[in-house]
Amino acid sequence: MFDTVSSPSNVGSVRFPGRNILVADDNPVFQILMKQLAADAGMRSLVLSNGKQIMRAIAVKNYDAVILDLDMPELDGVSTIEAIRRAELRNNLDRTPILITSISHADELPDHVKGMIDGYLQKPISRGLLMASLESIFTVN
Repeated sequence: MFDTVSSPSNVGSVRFPGRNILVADDNPVFQILMKQLAADAGMRSLVLSNGKQIMRAIAVKNYDAVILDLDMPELDGVSTIEAIRRAELRNNLDRTPILITSISHADELPDHVKGMIDGYLQKPISRGLLMASLESIFTVN
């Protein structure tokens, strides 16, 4: 499935115009990469560096997806995911798709968190894998 999305003939052909994504990662290089990949796919993005900033951002605006790193300062990825899901329940909001990124493996996630996420992207992230992951969550939602 991912090979067709990331093949040289159609890289960049997957587009999500008008979609708004929220990205959190404390690595400045990854922030730039994600901002560029989002723009290339026609999406608007807000790129932040920690989970506390994510929680403030989602309190004032709805996003089509959240992409966050597991290892962040102030509020790590697992705590951020848990806080997002609690806020959705408390405020009777629709479930926002969450993709997580990490250098580690998804099987290292606590079991209760695995049910709270919609996808896992192991770093380094390719354009094709990101677009395929976004396409799968956007066609479901």
